[in-house]
Amino acid sequence: MATSSSRPEPNYDPFLPGTSSRSMVVELDAEALERMRKRADFKEFGGYTVYCDEPPIVGGDNSAPPPLIYFAASILF
Repeated sequence: MATSSSRPEPNYDPFLPGTSSRSMVVELDAEALERMRKRADFKEFGGYTVYCDEPPIVGGDNSAPPPLIYFAASILF
């Protein structure tokens, strides 16, 4: 009689050989621009820039997504 595991086995090894955990360091420079607009420059992962802003009702120009949108998207990713 075959038994099944209550937890499925991963189809990849999540840890590097000889380790039992992973860590990641992300370094960036963030700068407040005009009104509520902000910019973050990431140097890792090929380097890129992210902007955020707020809607006019809270003092922004709505020129980029608000920070909460990035946060929500990161949870969904």
